[in-house]
Amino acid sequence: MTGNIVWIASYPKSGNTWFRAFITNLIAGSGSPAPINRLLAENGIARSLFDAATGIDSAHLFPEEVDSLRPGMYNKISASSHGPRFLKIHAAYQYLPDGHPIFPTKATRCTIYLARNPLDAACSYARFLNLGLDRVIAKMNEDGHVFNRETSDMSNALSQRIFNWSENVLSWLGAPADMKVHLIRYEDMLRNPAAAFGQAVRAIGLDKSEEEILRAISFSSFDTLKEMEDKESFKEKPPQADAFFHAGKSGGWRNILSHAQASAIVEKHQTVMRRLGYLDADGNVLDL
Repeated sequence: MTGNIVWIASYPKSGNTWFRAFITNLIAGSGSPAPINRLLAENGIARSLFDAATGIDSAHLFPEEVDSLRPGMYNKISASSHGPRFLKIHAAYQYLPDGHPIFPTKATRCTIYLARNPLDAACSYARFLNLGLDRVIAKMNEDGHVFNRETSDMSNALSQRIFNWSENVLSWLGAPADMKVHLIRYEDMLRNPAAAFGQAVRAIGLDKSEEEILRAISFSSFDTLKEMEDKESFKEKPPQADAFFHAGKSGGWRNILSHAQASAIVEKHQTVMRRLGYLDADGNVLDL
């Protein structure tokens, strides 16, 4: 039996919010863009989601205790949903000490995994966190990196093991077949949105026409999202960032990263970058 959860998974700043805007507009099917602050896909590691589904105050639990309850939480959410339930996630695909996955196949309808050239992702992530590029690159290169490591009732998100960029990508691409992982590159969303988004719609199993897909793409364009953010602000923008939507391009890293910074990323992630088509056989970065 197929579950109802559609995971929208990615390393941070790889197109997750853009895809959520698209799917929101696609399902809404209205004649105008959906409000930016009413996007589908709740945060799959939101403290409020966990507390509501389990009836337990997560602030009183250690991260390991929270993780042990998450498979049951997701199964419950799936069983109580009528039709697709979209959850966004930046954590890597992981297993509990007993060998069971945190993201259960039983609860899953399919997974959309969004990948982006880590050179561009680093630049976007640095702006998002308002941190220096060297610090962000260190996070992206840190094996087993954990975001929001400390349990605190002041945070609205649970601890999540993002891992480094390559580990994150490989964890999802290597997930069990029943997770039905469909890979989309950010660069393909830019270059040929009709094909990239259309394939995702078919992977999810939504019965939508080409006209509906193209309209949703138009309503979720970067310029549209940026304009809405400028007018009404975006609740998901962290307070330290000047804006959530900045450029929405690929290749901008060439004007931002130093040679040493770019080399640090490529050296760490060259195997996966080559697998995803970001490097050629000689290790040169490709412009997609």
